[in-house]
Amino acid sequence: AAKRTAAEASLRCIQTMRSIAKAGPIRFRSASATLSRRSKGTIAKLAATATGCPNTLILIEGHTDASGPEDLNKRLANERAATVRRALVAAGVSADQLRAEGFGEEKPIANNRTPEGRALNRRIEFSIPEQ
Repeated sequence: AAKRTAAEASLRCIQTMRSIAKAGPIRFRSASATLSRRSKGTIAKLAATATGCPNTLILIEGHTDASGPEDLNKRLANERAATVRRALVAAGVSADQLRAEGFGEEKPIANNRTPEGRALNRRIEFSIPEQ
């Protein structure tokens, strides 16, 4: 029962982080891994949630649009995830609690043929890593 309770707490933590990120998405300009000013407020809220869930391992997933070569997009996605990880650590989250991984253009959520779609695909998502 204790293991289930811990798993439920981790799931609630990730769901809260997803809600925060949906309300104030962490976005990047094309070909950039620099956080926007607007994203920094979201980072503070995410950090407050993550520090309240110290036993939850959090995967920070970096994504890109499909512009440019796939290998560069994968590298850029890794840089974006690492940027968010560093920002969360700077905001007080334990580095041991965070993993960063870039998925490049592998998992689009919008059409890459439009500027709006590409902007939506340049994002960060949060999940619990597979064990």
